[in-house]
Amino acid sequence: MRYRQHFWTATRATSKSFTAYLSAVLRATLLPRSVIMIASEVKGTVIKIAEAKFEEIFRHWPLLRNELKTRVDDGKTGIKSSSNYYELYFKNGSQITVVSKDTSRGLRSTAAILEEAALIEEVPYNEVLLPQMNIKRREVDGTINPEEPSAAQNFITTAAEKTVFMYSKVIEIAINAVLRPKEYFCWGLSYEVPLHYGLLDKATMLD
Repeated sequence: MRYRQHFWTATRATSKSFTAYLSAVLRATLLPRSVIMIASEVKGTVIKIAEAKFEEIFRHWPLLRNELKTRVDDGKTGIKSSSNYYELYFKNGSQITVVSKDTSRGLRSTAAILEEAALIEEVPYNEVLLPQMNIKRREVDGTINPEEPSAAQNFITTAAEKTVFMYSKVIEIAINAVLRPKEYFCWGLSYEVPLHYGLLDKATMLD
C-alpha cells in the first residue's frame, strides 16, 4: 500500500496471488472507498484463482469476512460472481473487482493488481488498463489524502522472456526504485523459497 508501483517476479507456488489478494483485502478494509481492480490477460483463469484465494483468505482470517456487506446492510451480499467477473463489496464503501483486460473497459479504480503481468501486452496495458486508474480515493469526509500514492499498481508474475513488454516495465520500476525508493519497489524470488517450504517437489522439478 505504500508504493505507487510494485513489481514482484517469482516462481510458481510462491503464493504470489495469495499475498497480493490479501493486500487487496487489507487495503480495502483500511482505506475506505478504495476501488481495487484485479486484472489478467486470461479471463477464466484470474476469476477462478481469485475465488479460490479469497475463500482461502477468509478461511484463515474469518474476521475479515465480517468487513463485507451483508443483506442486513443494504439488501445485497458482499460477494458477486459470474463467468465474467468476481466482486467484493465492503461495508466501508470499498470494492474489489476481478476481471480480464477484455472485460474491464469502463471501470474506474484507485489501485490495481495485474495478475501474471508478463502476459499483458503494451497496447492493452496503455489503452485499456492504465486509463482506468485515473481517479483518487476520497476519504469518508470527501477529502483526498495527498500522501497516498495515486494509481497504485501491483504487478505479480512468473518470469518470462526479455522480449515481452513487461520486461521493459520491470526495468523501469527497478530504476525508479533506486531513484525514488519511497514510491517504487521491485524484487524477485527463486525456486528455493517454495522448495524449502514444501510447495514444490524437488524430484518433479528436476525431471
